[in-house]
Amino acid sequence: MTKKLLPVLICLLGILSGTQSFASHQMASELTYTQIAYSTYVVQLTYHRDCSGATESATYPLKIVSQGCNQGRTINLNKLNPTTGTVGTPYCPSASNTCTSTSVNYQKFTYQATFTFSPAEMNCSDWTLSVLFDGVRPVTVNVPSQPAMYVEAYLRIDNQTQLVNNSAKFNPLTPVVPILNQHMPATLSYKASDEDGDSLSYSLVPALSAANTAVTYNPGYSAQTPLPSSTPFTIDPKTGVISFVAPAYSTFGPDKNKYTVAVKVTEWRHLGGAPVIVGTTTRDMIIIIKDNAANANPTFTSIANNQAINNTDIITVRPGGTLNLQLTGIDSNAGDIVQLTTDAPSVLPGATFTPSSGGNHAGTLTWTPSATVNTGVPYYFTVKVTDNACPLMGFSTQTMAVMVTSSGTATGITNARNKAESILAYPNPFQDAIIFKVNLHHTAKQTLVILNALGQEVDRVSLQGKAAGLQEVTWEKGRTIAKGQYVAKLIRENQVSQTIKFTKL
Repeated sequence: MTKKLLPVLICLLGILSGTQSFASHQMASELTYTQIAYSTYVVQLTYHRDCSGATESATYPLKIVSQGCNQGRTINLNKLNPTTGTVGTPYCPSASNTCTSTSVNYQKFTYQATFTFSPAEMNCSDWTLSVLFDGVRPVTVNVPSQPAMYVEAYLRIDNQTQLVNNSAKFNPLTPVVPILNQHMPATLSYKASDEDGDSLSYSLVPALSAANTAVTYNPGYSAQTPLPSSTPFTIDPKTGVISFVAPAYSTFGPDKNKYTVAVKVTEWRHLGGAPVIVGTTTRDMIIIIKDNAANANPTFTSIANNQAINNTDIITVRPGGTLNLQLTGIDSNAGDIVQLTTDAPSVLPGATFTPSSGGNHAGTLTWTPSATVNTGVPYYFTVKVTDNACPLMGFSTQTMAVMVTSSGTATGITNARNKAESILAYPNPFQDAIIFKVNLHHTAKQTLVILNALGQEVDRVSLQGKAAGLQEVTWEKGRTIAKGQYVAKLIRENQVSQTIKFTKL
């Protein structure tokens, strides 16, 4: 009996292992939504697969549920044209930007569905839209085994106020699956846009394998430290810019050069006098490391109205004043040709970007804000620089900011981002631990004091011993305090230098 079953078992194992070997892997995904009527939404799934194995599905099930209020339903997301997908172009024109079983590349597909909330569903305010893929992730260095990929977006609706709510959309200039050269500093902007004008914050979050189920990370890795870097792997919570140094390339195969990373953008809106989360979307993706010799990623310089600035400065301009921002791509590799692009004209109303006469490596952004534009709020836009290195092209994407101030000057440049972040709390409001980002002065005695709404001291955190500059402080005691409003004060030399309010939900 055993001898008769053995060939069958061997055959089954061969089939199963073959299916695993040739199955397509999910490289990246994200869900977004657009409101087209009072209760009607268009949901779009952007999905990236690797270049081997079975073809992608013609449809994916979208689950729509309001936890504790409505069990919801499932509808199909249908593939849009081109149904054959769009192949990534990380390589130079003379190299091969193909998608085959032997290429390190990806293929993008887009799926879409339209649905209308029923009157009963409109009585529920908090909705989760999600897709659980039927395949598996590729093998990555930081996540063991090959868990499933699950992606979700949060949508808040309000039947009483007829809340208008569209999800944030990530900028298209940063590749969804970045392929980077080893050892090189990398700057990737995951800035998103929100047509409702909601405030946005960014964070690194665990990738998910199912609803409320995070993937397991290998020892030494986490959602906040998804890959090894000689400098801290950081994300700017206001701009969505990730900074790190790419790790060394491994010669032991492609699977030893892939890392799972997830970035969440959260939308905030003041409702009833308090900041409320009205939406979230997450990009779950893979970062791939290659060996492209000594090619460094290009960067760029900025000159605002004849004044040199840092790319992370906030540029200020008064209504009616004209900003002329000269952007010039630079590359440390002799002979590389740089191309510079920006989405600024789609962000700044009426702005234009004119490439320089010497080529696309530079250009001038011109903007004269009218008296009707929002003042005191930064406008964030993305700048991308790409070189022509072969076979892998180097690139960087950076978020820049312009703020219109009625009391400012047309040529005003400020490091207001750093000043404003002398103390910043996120997420705010929060439910668990909260992180304070503080600008520390090494010559001063500094303390972070937390007060409740009655002005009573809740906690006192010494900042002695921390390095000067921008630092993050996780306040673990925030997990145990009561719900309500609080104040954090940054004390320097017995003087209050900065104050910020935050809320525990």
